[in-house]
Amino acid sequence: MALLNVWILTMEIIERITTFIKRHQILTLFTLSFILLTILYVVIQNPPDDKFTTVLSSDKSLKKSTVSKISVNTADSSDRSNANYVSDLIKSNPDRYRNNEVTSYTVIKKISGYSVAAVEIYNNVEKRSYTEYVIFQGSKLISGVIGSYQSSQLRNSGVPEGIVKAYAEKKSDV
Repeated sequence: MALLNVWILTMEIIERITTFIKRHQILTLFTLSFILLTILYVVIQNPPDDKFTTVLSSDKSLKKSTVSKISVNTADSSDRSNANYVSDLIKSNPDRYRNNEVTSYTVIKKISGYSVAAVEIYNNVEKRSYTEYVIFQGSKLISGVIGSYQSSQLRNSGVPEGIVKAYAEKKSDV
């Protein structure tokens, strides 16, 4: 008896739904179109793992061909990883570095864990290169790419004088 009541209730619900669809065809068509477009958008917006899409996805790995294009003037693995880190930062900041890629990373000076490096950046649209200077403490970016600090601020934060001088000589705005 209970099973019969469930069956009758289910059939009544199906009948009401079909009657609603017949009476409101346009509303039903819009609803189904919206659901289909939403599903299509979700499928298209999920790129493969090796593609960058936004700043939030910057933890994804770079393609090996992009990383291997960077010329590093030392054989030190920490310098290679710093160059890759700067490249990742530039690729993940499309507002400031649109159509740019790192072509070379040259260490200018190293003193007690700190290093100053020149990063050559090539703009694919303007077809020109420019140089950005960075200071690293080990693998931590101290100045450059994201923001630059004045010489006095760098000295006050403990950056060695030789590093500050090398940085200041290269940057005209320090």
